[in-house]
Amino acid sequence: MIRSTYLTVIFFFTFSLAFAQDFTINGSVVDENNTPVVLANVILMSEEGEFIKGTVTNDQGDYRIHSIAKGNYRIVASYIANTVESDLLVVTSNIEMPPLVLQSAQELDEVVVTQNKPKLEQLSDRHIFNVENTAISDGDIWDV
Repeated sequence: MIRSTYLTVIFFFTFSLAFAQDFTINGSVVDENNTPVVLANVILMSEEGEFIKGTVTNDQGDYRIHSIAKGNYRIVASYIANTVESDLLVVTSNIEMPPLVLQSAQELDEVVVTQNKPKLEQLSDRHIFNVENTAISDGDIWDV
């Protein structure tokens, strides 16, 4: 009795694995000059934007994502500040993607960093509240 139960469970488990289909997506990531991008992040996302799987590109800019079930997905590739997203993929078989082209990042002419004086300073003998960067500074001394 126990032996036949084990055989039945093994049979159904093997049968379900035989019909499970997993697919592979292959592709590459290049820059605007068609140069392979090494170690770019490649993410497989669901239609809703949920993370499914991820990988990085090899020395030739190629990537491979294994064991993907049938469904609708998007591929997102990024490298430092550059990102590119593919159109909707319908996975029903193995897919060879066209190269994903990363656009160059924008270069800024100038960056200005400002810092305001802290509102509360603690000295050894007193606390000082600076009102110059608050809404109170718009009024007169009696508002403070």
